[in-house]
Amino acid sequence: MSASGIPPHIITLDKLEEVTAELAGVKQTIIEVSDEMPNKLAERILENFNIDGVVPMSRTDMEQMLAAVKGSLQETMQTLITNHLPRHAAAENPVNIPNQLRRYHGGQVQNDQFRWWMWGGAFHKVPANFQLPLCDCRAFFDLWIKGNHMENISPYHKIDGSDLRCTNHDNDEANSKETRRWRNVLTKAKKVMSVLVEIILILNRNNPHPNPEIHDIKSLYQLSYSDLDEVFKLAHEDLMSRLYPQFTAEQRNSRLINDMSYVTVYDRLISYNM
Repeated sequence: MSASGIPPHIITLDKLEEVTAELAGVKQTIIEVSDEMPNKLAERILENFNIDGVVPMSRTDMEQMLAAVKGSLQETMQTLITNHLPRHAAAENPVNIPNQLRRYHGGQVQNDQFRWWMWGGAFHKVPANFQLPLCDCRAFFDLWIKGNHMENISPYHKIDGSDLRCTNHDNDEANSKETRRWRNVLTKAKKVMSVLVEIILILNRNNPHPNPEIHDIKSLYQLSYSDLDEVFKLAHEDLMSRLYPQFTAEQRNSRLINDMSYVTVYDRLISYNM
C-alpha cells in the first residue's frame, strides 16, 4: 500500500458523501415512480375493460387482468432497480460486492472478473433458471455491452439459448414452456440491440467529427459508461423517431415511449419490417 498523504478519515468521509448522494438520487426516483404508479395502474386496468354497456366479467377474466397488472408493475420496478444500480462503483471492484446484495449466488470468478456456473453438465455464463430483466432499452443496453458487475455476470451479448433453461417446475412440460419463453425473449433482445448497435456505427460514420474510439461493435465494449450512454441516446432517439414518426421528441417523452422495454420495441420493429 502506497502512502497518499491523505488522512484515512478524509477518504472515508469522501466515500460516505458519494454513497449519500447516490442514495438521495435513488430515493427521489422511487418517490417519482411511486407518484406515477397510481396513474399507470389505472391505465393498465382500463386497458382490460371494454366500455360498451354492461360487460360481464368472469373470475378467469379478473385473474388474467390482475396477472397482466402484476407483470406490468414488476417490469416497472425491475426497470427502476436496473436503471439505478451504482454501475461505476460496482465496475471498479466487482468481486467484492457483499453477498447479501447478490441475487444470484455461486459460480466461479474468472480472470475477466465475471463468473461461470456449472449446471446441466456444462459451464454457463449465467446461473440455472436465470431470467433476463424486462427493462427499458437503455438499462438493457448497458447490460448487453458491459454486463452486470453487481452480479459478476458477463456482457449479455455473450449469452446464448443454451444458457437459459428452466428447472423450477415439477413437470417437464412447464419447464420446457418457460425455457422457450426466455429464449424467445433473448431472441427479441438480440434483434433490438443489434439494430441499436448498427445505428450507432452509422451515426458515427456520418458524423463530421466522429468518435475515433468507435469503429466496430467490439470498440463499444471499451467505452466508458458515460460515453456509452451518449452514443446510446443518439441511436435510441433515431430509432424511436422512425418507429413513431407521428410524434415529436417531446411527445414521445410525455407518452413514455422512450421508456418502453426492449420487448415492446421488438414488436414495433417487426410491425415496421425493420
